[in-house]
Amino acid sequence: MDTDGVFVVLAMTSSGLLIWFLARRIRAGELHLIAGYRGDEPVDEDRLARSMSRVASAVAALTVATGVAYPILSIGPDDQVAYWGGYTVALCLLAGYAQLASRAARDDTDA
Repeated sequence: MDTDGVFVVLAMTSSGLLIWFLARRIRAGELHLIAGYRGDEPVDEDRLARSMSRVASAVAALTVATGVAYPILSIGPDDQVAYWGGYTVALCLLAGYAQLASRAARDDTDA
């Protein structure tokens, strides 16, 4: 494995493990979240924590898998944009889901 492959595996795996650690802390209620930029709106905190923990766990798994698959797939210079572009698109889809889940966690009882 070349130096680039080692760096990608180490960077992506350590990033994924950090994200997974944060997901566990969110699930345990040790980190407090707000639903978007409207922090004053009532929110179901347990539902928001469960949703964001699932999203963060998915991001962690995707990040680790992408890093580990990089040297296995022997991504050439011509395929770099497609490989990392696919990773970016998947992250954007997860971010969109997180936004929708955050909106769904708002309490509508006070409306």
